[in-house]
Amino acid sequence: MATRKMNQILAIEKVTKNAIETAFTKIYQNIGKAELLNGFQKNYTPAEENGAKLPPESKKVQFKAEDQIKSVKKELAELLDITAIKDKTNCTAKADIEVDGEVLLKDVPATYLLVIEHKLADLVAFAKKLPVLDQSENWKKDDALSLWATEPAISVRTKKVEEIQVIVPPTIQHPAQTAKFVKDVPEGTWSTVKYSGALPSDRVEAVLERIEKLQRAVKSARAQANTSIADESLKPGAVILNYVFG
Repeated sequence: MATRKMNQILAIEKVTKNAIETAFTKIYQNIGKAELLNGFQKNYTPAEENGAKLPPESKKVQFKAEDQIKSVKKELAELLDITAIKDKTNCTAKADIEVDGEVLLKDVPATYLLVIEHKLADLVAFAKKLPVLDQSENWKKDDALSLWATEPAISVRTKKVEEIQVIVPPTIQHPAQTAKFVKDVPEGTWSTVKYSGALPSDRVEAVLERIEKLQRAVKSARAQANTSIADESLKPGAVILNYVFG
């Protein structure tokens, strides 16, 4: 038998799984239908020689359980064998994860590469949710608080003060005419520093860029691992199914 590579085994396993699922579905639908499992043959014999002659009646058996067992044994044995080949080859299929020309991890098993791929997808979603500092502010790192801070912004606090203003000066005949006015008078100043636990946008962008690089590297490594020669020494399908069905 010509040697096969892991990627060929994976493709065969997918097709075989689909075939066995289709076969099982059909059997499950038909196995309990008595009208498919049962048949008959009826021949009529008249009581008298010159009696009426009637044509025979019959119904064919459309579904043989033993035939379905054979079909299942064939399909399932192939699936069990191909999955065994995949799992046994996975024990030795390895590849390096290489980023920017440097090996980040060496001899990583193919199955673990798939785990890393899935987790990196989760990390992308996480990184995209990281909060970013408000770009309208100028931020500096406050190492003492481990926070980002703005320069103090000074604002004036005012208070309302009533004043009386002379509208018409007094005369000998009439007193002065006055009016009350309210004005804002500075009372003090606020010095406001804003703090944030968010991240600079370039920090988040750098994290996303590194994740994307690693994703590409892991996919490349898994493709390399899947070119390993398949170990086809383990074929348990017939052993298992011959025991089950006798």
